[in-house]
Amino acid sequence: MILTFEKEKNGNWYIVLPNWKGLKSQLQMVAGSDDFLDIIGKERTIVSLDISLSPLFGYNKAEMIRKVLYGADYYIEEFEGKLIYHKFWLCPVTTFIFGDYPKEIYFKVLDNQKVENIDEL
Repeated sequence: MILTFEKEKNGNWYIVLPNWKGLKSQLQMVAGSDDFLDIIGKERTIVSLDISLSPLFGYNKAEMIRKVLYGADYYIEEFEGKLIYHKFWLCPVTTFIFGDYPKEIYFKVLDNQKVENIDEL
């Protein structure tokens, strides 16, 4: 599954979900997710991730710490071989994408192109 995130001129990150019927504000990345996109985006304004719920060689891992009211906290210890020790929150939009809050999310950053093929939704 490929997910794309865009950073607007005001610095706010949003996930791109063409089939989303809710408010745009619900798609905003906050509470550490925005900082995480800044880290992995390396100055980019568009970040596309190849996402898997199963371990894949060369992919990074984010692990759920706990479910909280209206979301779940995740932790990533390492990104591309460098220790970053970063905690972030994922909102209920996560359940729209995955059906629940996955215990582990594996991801790989794709190139800087915008990808909008979210066939699974």
